[in-house]
Amino acid sequence: DNINNLKISNLNFSNDKQKIEFTENATLSAENYGQISGSNLIFNVNAYNQYSSNLKRIRTRKTPFEIQRGFVDTDEIEIKIPNNFSIESVPENVELKSKFGTYQTKISKKDAQTIIFHRIFFIKKSLYKSTEYEEYRLFLEQVSRNDNAKIVLTKKP
Repeated sequence: DNINNLKISNLNFSNDKQKIEFTENATLSAENYGQISGSNLIFNVNAYNQYSSNLKRIRTRKTPFEIQRGFVDTDEIEIKIPNNFSIESVPENVELKSKFGTYQTKISKKDAQTIIFHRIFFIKKSLYKSTEYEEYRLFLEQVSRNDNAKIVLTKKP
């Protein structure tokens, strides 16, 4: 949903039932994905697997809530920078820890024209008190905000 004109040129996946692990490897491309602003090109670093928080604020929650199925998402996205652009800014690395899980992102440079984006998002299966709901909602809101982080490239003269 986040990528217009998406083309998948390679898709492989494996489902390891012993490890309870599903792995997907995809090579994607998209035309006109970024937004141009002057000499800058701006785009989401994590367009492929964004979490969008949609939990409603409930000020007087009376009942506990349960996360019935925990999960771990591990993503590694390789971004090729066009030769006629240089990196102006990338999102800061993020590490969030809470009783509900963890969220971590890291951006590293592979070479002058390649960035690697690493993301781990872990949610714990558990039963929580009604008073913990707002903390959970705010944790997911932070994850959503960080999943929408942008990279800014500048066109070389």
